[in-house]
Amino acid sequence: MEKNYKHYCVIDAENRYKTLVLVLEGHTQYYELAEGERLLDAPAPGNLCKPKWNGTTWEESATAEEIEAWRQENFGHETEVPPVNPGPTMSERIASLEKQLTDAQMAMAEIYEQTENTSTDIMLAQAETYEKALALETRIETLEGGETNG
Repeated sequence: MEKNYKHYCVIDAENRYKTLVLVLEGHTQYYELAEGERLLDAPAPGNLCKPKWNGTTWEESATAEEIEAWRQENFGHETEVPPVNPGPTMSERIASLEKQLTDAQMAMAEIYEQTENTSTDIMLAQAETYEKALALETRIETLEGGETNG
C-alpha cells in the first residue's frame, strides 16, 4: 500500500517560520501544532535568520544586529552567508532515477518468479492429487467388481 506523505513548514500567527514537519496520510508526525501555528505548503526557507512568509515567498524579518549575531554563531568569522546547497546535478538525478527504476524492475521480476514458481507448484500438486483420485477410483471400482470410466 502506497503511503501519502509530504513535508510542510510550520508558521506562527505572525507568519514566522518555526520548523519543517512530515505529514503522513493527513496526520502531522512527531510534532503538535501550538495555538496560532499552522501548516504551510511551501518549500523550506533557505539561509534566512528569521524567515517570514509574505504570502508568496520567504523574506528576512530579522534586524541587522540579529543577522550579524546569527552569522557569527552559524558561520564564524564569515561575513557572507554561504550559498544554499544547489543539490544534485541533472546527470546525478537521472543516474539516481535510473538506478531506482532498475531496482524496481528487479524486485518485480523476483516477485514474478516467486509467483510463477508458486503457481507451478500448485498446478503440479493439483495434477498429482487428480492422478491419485483416478487411481483410487479405479481401485474402488475393481474391488466392487465394476468397470472403470477411463
